[in-house]
Amino acid sequence: MKTIKHTLTALSVLLMLFYSETVLAQSDQIPRYMTSTTLSWNQDNGDLDMDEWKAVEQEYLEKVTKKNEYILGSSFYKPQLSGNSGKLVVVRVYASWVAIEKAAERNQELEKDAWPNERHLKEFKKKQRSFYRHDHSDEIYSVLPIMKPVQDWSKDMVCYVRTQYLTFPEDGKEDEVVGLLQENYDKLVKGNALIKGFFTYRHAWGANGSEIKNAYFLSSISDLEKLFESVPDLERKAWPGDHELKKHTEVVKKYFKNIHEDNVYTFVGGLSK
Repeated sequence: MKTIKHTLTALSVLLMLFYSETVLAQSDQIPRYMTSTTLSWNQDNGDLDMDEWKAVEQEYLEKVTKKNEYILGSSFYKPQLSGNSGKLVVVRVYASWVAIEKAAERNQELEKDAWPNERHLKEFKKKQRSFYRHDHSDEIYSVLPIMKPVQDWSKDMVCYVRTQYLTFPEDGKEDEVVGLLQENYDKLVKGNALIKGFFTYRHAWGANGSEIKNAYFLSSISDLEKLFESVPDLERKAWPGDHELKKHTEVVKKYFKNIHEDNVYTFVGGLSK
């Protein structure tokens, strides 16, 4: 067990090094970390006015989040075909671990600029908090360089999250895992018109370090169904011949457990940075 844990840690380091070497020269603001906060809707207030909720969060987005240079991205997700419909997931993206802490401090500064009257700020924060219960959960993930950026965040989208679990045999090679992830992306995701965006991430702190998560962004549920239906044909084209496909499948089985978890969310368009 210790060997597996040490190997998974080494793999995590390798993936992050691969990340740095791949995209370091492209931008000073590289998404390296992602926080995910799961909130619960406050049902005590009766029927929630979603238009009112969106207006409040839109105001905060424009006055604070978009002006916070430490927050590279921010978005909201509602469970659609998974989880609890009474939940809301808030995702924020950062360039470094330090930026996560600095972003919180910067938010406070921007809030005071946006609402210089302390009473007005307290009233707004009270209104914002009224939509949610006090309980929440937080996760921090490392964002990997295997991604297909979304070009248009203005509209609602389907976000399909597939969670797989790494295993590592004694004869395993870290670069073989990296190559497998990259090959799957290059052959199945990169040129696929149904997939509007794609991101890969894994836990950076706590929880299950063997998890690898892939987030697929699509225009609709029907497009997600088409994607599922097209996978066998895509795999046959990517690895033509029974021998090539069998060889690829054996490598997948070597490094990933034969279980996975699926979750589907609605990305809330027009409410993101």
